[in-house]
Amino acid sequence: MGEEKATEMSTVAEPDEGNGTSPVEVSQHLDVYDFSKMSAVDWDKVYKGHMNQLLYTSWNGLNIARLTLCIWIFASHLALVVFILAKSRLRSQPKNLLIINVSLTNVLLGVFLVPAKLHFILAPVATDCQLSVAWTMLNEYFQVCVSMLAVFGLVMERLVYVFTARRGMTLRRLATWTNCALYFLLPWAVAALLVLPVFYEALVERVQDETCAWRVRDNYFLILQILSFVPAATAVFFTAPLAGLWDCLRSRECHYTPSTPRGESLAIAVLVSVLAVFCETPYFVVRMIIMCMECNHPHCQRFNEGLTDGMWVRIAKAAVMPFIWLVYSDIRDAMLCRLHYKKVKNESAADEDDYRLMNTQM
Repeated sequence: MGEEKATEMSTVAEPDEGNGTSPVEVSQHLDVYDFSKMSAVDWDKVYKGHMNQLLYTSWNGLNIARLTLCIWIFASHLALVVFILAKSRLRSQPKNLLIINVSLTNVLLGVFLVPAKLHFILAPVATDCQLSVAWTMLNEYFQVCVSMLAVFGLVMERLVYVFTARRGMTLRRLATWTNCALYFLLPWAVAALLVLPVFYEALVERVQDETCAWRVRDNYFLILQILSFVPAATAVFFTAPLAGLWDCLRSRECHYTPSTPRGESLAIAVLVSVLAVFCETPYFVVRMIIMCMECNHPHCQRFNEGLTDGMWVRIAKAAVMPFIWLVYSDIRDAMLCRLHYKKVKNESAADEDDYRLMNTQM
């Protein structure tokens, strides 16, 4: 399944039933994966040369930076969600609700996955087995899958919007919100139906006298790694430019005024596609290399550094994502309108105070 695996042989003997048959030994070569130990592997154990470990403390500046980014991810996405839901003009548009859906997938990474990993690193002895298994499933497969599918749902909604705007059609309100509900719920349902059965089918049995070691079917995890990223990433990679292309080719004479200017969907498609697809690719590629290679050389431990760098890219993507949505004119205008309203209100209050002061002096 990944970084540290041990192959064990278990022999099952069928009892002699008295019919002259001899016991049959069935050898099972299954990889043993210790979820507690692997979830507690320190991200910052950097190696130089032949496994000469550089000295790092567990609670170092890099972990503090990760925790700071987690706080920022939670605060920024929470502010974005509250702002969209508080403005009737914004929450009445389906695409903004799908933006909330994408934000929830980033919150899962910043609020649970990274803090849980830091907990495993700092307190490896107190690591709970079920929590370690759940963290591995969510971090390696589920979060990646639901994140890509949520972005794909947003791109599909934009594609339908541009298609109808270009043809001068207007979807009924019921159809619009039905599509929005499907795009919102399907990523979570599809990710759960895809990841959970395959993941738990890969867990054959728990090793006795071990804290959290399982005999696993390694090829199941390899297939799951591919299914959780490649199909959705490929769909986003092709549909996002298509939505942008159609938006640029949209006629200037529309039967109704569109809620977004021409070319805006292209900008969003490019930015979201680059962040969603390419920021998940390094982690996926390194994971695939580790899972496919049988390398016992000490230098192969450097692939763990690649996983650490890939995780940094994923965290950075979630941290900058709230700024991307400001490209949408309706969100930006709603925010600027509110800020302008406060500025005008403050200026009016100041002018009123000056007027009262002048009357008092007179």
